[in-house]
Amino acid sequence: MTTFTKQVVLLLPLLGSAGAALAEGPTATLPFVANKGQWERRVKYAVDIPDGRLYLENNAFTYHLYPGLTHADAALAERKPVASHAFRVTMVGAAAAPAVAGEKKQVAYRNYFLGNDPSHWASAVPLFADVRYRAVYPGVDLRWHQQGSGQLEYDFELAPGARPAAIRLRYDGLDGLSITPEGHLQLRTSVGDVREQAPVAWQLSASGQRRAVPCRFVLRGHEVTFALGKEYNPAQRLVIDPVLVFSTYSGSPGGESANTTVADAQGNMYTGGYVLGSGYPVTLGAIKSTFAYGNIGISKLSATGNSLIYATYLGGGGTSTFANVDDYPLDFDINAAGELLVLGSTISTDYPTTNGAYDRTLNNGGNGRDLVVTRINATGTSILASTFLGGSSDEAASTSLIPGSITTDPTTGDVLVTSTSFSNDYPRANAFQNNSGGGADGVLTRLSPTLTALRWSTYLGGSSAERGHDVKVAPNGDVYVCGATQSTNFPVGAGGLLATAPGSSSSFNSNDGFVLRFSSTGTRLNGTFLGTTSNDVARFLDFDANGNVLVGGASEGTYLRTGSAYGAYVSGTTGIFVHGLNPALSSTLFATQISVVGFQALSSCNVLTGFGRDNCGRLYFSAYAGALANPGCPRTPDAYSQQARSLYLCVLGENATSLLYGTYIGELNTSQGPSFATHLHYAASNYITRAGTMYHITCNTGKAFGTTPGAYSAGLTTSNDGAAFKFDLAPSATSALQLVVQSPPAGCAPYALQFVNITNGSNTYSWDFGDGSPLDTAKAPQHTYTTAGTYTARLVATRRNTATSCGPATASLSLQVVVAAPTPARAVLDTLGCSKQLVLDPARLSPPVLGSAFTWNNGTQSPTLTVTAAGRYSVQVQQLGQACPTTIEYTIGNAVPRPVRTVVDSLDCGQLLVLDPARLTPFVSGRAYNWNTGARTPSISVTSPGRYRVEIDQGLLCPAVVEFNVKLSKTFNIPNILTANGDDKNAYFKVPASYGTPELKIFNRWGRLVYETKTYRSEWTGSDLPAGVYHYLIRQPNCGIETKGWVEIVR
Repeated sequence: MTTFTKQVVLLLPLLGSAGAALAEGPTATLPFVANKGQWERRVKYAVDIPDGRLYLENNAFTYHLYPGLTHADAALAERKPVASHAFRVTMVGAAAAPAVAGEKKQVAYRNYFLGNDPSHWASAVPLFADVRYRAVYPGVDLRWHQQGSGQLEYDFELAPGARPAAIRLRYDGLDGLSITPEGHLQLRTSVGDVREQAPVAWQLSASGQRRAVPCRFVLRGHEVTFALGKEYNPAQRLVIDPVLVFSTYSGSPGGESANTTVADAQGNMYTGGYVLGSGYPVTLGAIKSTFAYGNIGISKLSATGNSLIYATYLGGGGTSTFANVDDYPLDFDINAAGELLVLGSTISTDYPTTNGAYDRTLNNGGNGRDLVVTRINATGTSILASTFLGGSSDEAASTSLIPGSITTDPTTGDVLVTSTSFSNDYPRANAFQNNSGGGADGVLTRLSPTLTALRWSTYLGGSSAERGHDVKVAPNGDVYVCGATQSTNFPVGAGGLLATAPGSSSSFNSNDGFVLRFSSTGTRLNGTFLGTTSNDVARFLDFDANGNVLVGGASEGTYLRTGSAYGAYVSGTTGIFVHGLNPALSSTLFATQISVVGFQALSSCNVLTGFGRDNCGRLYFSAYAGALANPGCPRTPDAYSQQARSLYLCVLGENATSLLYGTYIGELNTSQGPSFATHLHYAASNYITRAGTMYHITCNTGKAFGTTPGAYSAGLTTSNDGAAFKFDLAPSATSALQLVVQSPPAGCAPYALQFVNITNGSNTYSWDFGDGSPLDTAKAPQHTYTTAGTYTARLVATRRNTATSCGPATASLSLQVVVAAPTPARAVLDTLGCSKQLVLDPARLSPPVLGSAFTWNNGTQSPTLTVTAAGRYSVQVQQLGQACPTTIEYTIGNAVPRPVRTVVDSLDCGQLLVLDPARLTPFVSGRAYNWNTGARTPSISVTSPGRYRVEIDQGLLCPAVVEFNVKLSKTFNIPNILTANGDDKNAYFKVPASYGTPELKIFNRWGRLVYETKTYRSEWTGSDLPAGVYHYLIRQPNCGIETKGWVEIVR
């Protein structure tokens, strides 16, 4: 069988196109997606590539390359022409409709809910690692597959007897196609160059041995074929392997604007972001258009984070013409049935809606955005309900500038939404506030579970600007909403904690937080402002076990701090505030503030990205962070990272009485402000469970965020990627303190042991190492045992929060530490042969030394070491079941070369002489021969004199050497009298026959050439010359003969 292979090396990977777990084989990071109606019918499969998509058709492949999404929220409000390039590779003469099928089906799947025509929706779309075309040419299959992370290949597989010349690839739509002096195929497009490297070819024999076959590209116009060298054997399998490299794209790499997370009861994580897309190109070549569009991308990850369960694409079909971010996710929620609720914003007129939905039409008339609410079943394969929600102007914003929140009433299943509206006709029903207060207002809406009716809906606003940030349903069914206002007349009502705005003004940089309480039927019950005379926002809500209200927000001023609360605020910075209020919002239970950014940052970012409490009453938050001066973001000794990074995570005790845990996580950050390697989202919304587990995603451009072993995606896959993490910040709310410590392996004295303690939560620790050394309070200390023996190490841990509802506060365990004594070294003597190459292999010793790890004294870590010089070499071999390595010390000496045997022989010119060491006395033979002529045979035949040397491998350290000195056997006399008298005696100038047919020149006494021939056969008589003395020159190049003399012609 013959195989032609093309490898696609993806240099600019696209987020959202990463792969899924495989049913068989390795994970495919770039899976092939079957076409179930989500693309044009001519497309069989498609795969997302960096900044583009590759479509597989019956006998062609269409590449659509386009620059990706740059993350700058304000810049995305207007659509700008986008440069892209499409080109097609057609298999000329191929079968019109070959059988095309996916292979190696993945466990994960995709769902496409794009546009408002359900017949074009596709759910449970299978993913494959490979795609095979059968009989694309006679006897030829084509297989697309993946090699390595982000690398695609396609192989032409030719059965014996198939014609490689039948494969012809025509390239259409390129700006240029050429072969470089190095033999590479250069493909030029308007957005960057693509290079197919010079192909490398080989064949596999029946025994599986690889043999190189010369191969090169042949370019005729726009068609490319492969030319094979004469070494190609049609009866054997052939592989031709050029590499395709995408490079130097213009524009910015693509990606996703990651914004929100949620988790289900099983611990699976849902992430949401904006994913850039494109449709099938209708023309080839450079394209300048507004073709690029984006949708809501939803990924469901397993509880371990190791695999993708499904990915869903939700939104319009790219029909909008005036904004670049068509559909954007603001918030997720999971209801009691495990269904996913999505709150987003859209400008897509064909956003998918369902029959009977409250509103199936985009309301902005081309002037703005609507909110959308969509309910998806637990498997992600069906839209159960979906509706528009908006007025004739904007709701929310084009990306993450304006937050939104969605939640479900666990009792009724009703869906509650809050965000911001710029419309004067936002939908209202049974409204507390029926008219807009002016500018931007917050909105609060309660929908039926089927999204077919408004229970009630209202504006939330004063005469300036407001934003609705978060909505939650209290245990008693009341509805709370929080946000930010610039209005002094915002309707908080009377009786609240702060009935007057502390510092609101119409300035964009001067907000106050607010919290409002509504009955389940939409009646406003209570309200309060929150804040300082500076800029403040209330971002998230939660409730304690008694129904008290917990508010998380951010402030640029000095926020209230109650006497028993822990706090760490520095004037002039931006801090996170946590405020506990009674259900009526009339009194403070506790309040505190912790600085996270070294300057006043609320004008550009909300800072707080997640907030909640666990079953033990502990309080959690996450925030964008900076490298503050003293005291910095407060960290505990057991912090995941003490070094300043892009995010800060914090756990406070019940009622914020103490700092239980503080850590940085993410990209390193040396600035006072947030790290711009992690994009700042005002609308970022992340999830914290009652068990104290945080599910978080950030929009990331840096490469050093870090991942855990086995992570679904182990690194940055595009310049603008989503970095998701699950962080267990506390132990289970109802379980005892569980110590998770790895048993240490046996070691060799002196044994520097790093203890591994991965116990969750914020605890204190005490280690007794069992060797009389002092106690150690580190979570995972390192300790050196200097003497061999068996020791018992004991760990005692105490939970910092000793609330009885969280289980016992103390736990202990003991570990056995075995320390072995080093073993003596083993000495080995050996000799370096004349080849100056010796392989040192412990496995060949007697007895053999086998191991799992090897360390040579030159740093090499392979099982063997090849040396080329005498000297001392040592290796440490780690053998299974042994704590101490075995040391082998080699002493290597040089072998003495054997004397050269000289043989003298002779031959006549032109004679064939066989030189054979086996015919000598005594004879010389061996298993391999190396002549100075390059021959590798036991004997050679020569026709010329000279020195001929052979090295004979006899299995000894040095070879036997025989040198043959071959000389001419004798010289010859040349006649010097010619009698041209007709008696045929001495009539011819005769040269001995052993000369063959030499060159001959005759000169007269004055040096004039009178006769010349290149092939003399003793035929010259001198009959045409007068008597006298003549001089001759005879040359025989083949024998190295040159003879001069004279001859006399006598008459």
